[in-house]
Amino acid sequence: MEHVSAAVGQPIPIVLESWGGSGYRWRLRDVPPGLREAERSLEPGAAGPPGAPLHTVFTLVADAVGSYSVGFVLQRPWEATPVEERRYIVDVAE
Repeated sequence: MEHVSAAVGQPIPIVLESWGGSGYRWRLRDVPPGLREAERSLEPGAAGPPGAPLHTVFTLVADAVGSYSVGFVLQRPWEATPVEERRYIVDVAE
């Protein structure tokens, strides 16, 4: 579990790595009240051969002070079980 600190209204980027062409995608599983997803983008990782890692960047924004637990899963859309799960604790101050 990783910890991230931010202020209310400040963009909070969470960067997760996956492999292009594998069919796996990161999804936001748990978004508690007071925290929202503002943007999601897919960016290339370091230059490399085809199939090199990609970065999924989730930009979250907190609307209120608090400590939030956010979950992400890596899975293929047609499979029921994720191959990886990640959890972040987002501590938000004024």
